[in-house]
Amino acid sequence: MLNSKQISIIDLGLKPYLEVWSLQEEMREKRIAGSIGDHIIFCEHEPVYTIGKQDSSADFLSSAEDIKIAGIDLVSCNRGGRITYHGPGQLVVYFVLKIDEFSKGVKDFVSKVEDI
Repeated sequence: MLNSKQISIIDLGLKPYLEVWSLQEEMREKRIAGSIGDHIIFCEHEPVYTIGKQDSSADFLSSAEDIKIAGIDLVSCNRGGRITYHGPGQLVVYFVLKIDEFSKGVKDFVSKVEDI
């Protein structure tokens, strides 16, 4: 269970992925500097495929052009993994906090979130 430390909640509603990513990066820098506290961001994204650091070009069944014509964004990002789809109706949760204050590390933190 997470400790009883105060965490601010932000509900952004439906937002483009890049807009939320930019906000996360800005908040991450402020959290590292200690100028803001811990936050959890809730949102939904407009249709988007995020492409992680691993080569996933063979995972697409459609061309990038066809995906864009369908109104779905393609965004390469700095996270691990391959392809992830996000769209309206799917709740996405982002944590902006100092993990070591909540757990023993990333794997332990993810395990705790999964338990919740």
